[in-house]
Amino acid sequence: MRSKNSQSDSTVWKYVSKSGPQTLPSKRCCTVEKSLDIPCVCNLVTKEIEKLISMDKAVFVGSYTVPNALGRDA
Repeated sequence: MRSKNSQSDSTVWKYVSKSGPQTLPSKRCCTVEKSLDIPCVCNLVTKEIEKLISMDKAVFVGSYTVPNALGRDA
């Protein structure tokens, strides 16, 4: 699930990695997330990826970037 832009990878990584607290995503992180085809990306999540990222954090971050997710405006 690495993008062509490693800077974008690190922008999102700190918000979805298993280590560290759950924090609100930055505007830059949201911009990267909005560029993703979320249903497509979800189909690419393997058990190996789940070992690296917190799915709870990924859903949390996604809730800020998908219109009307959890009653929020993106």
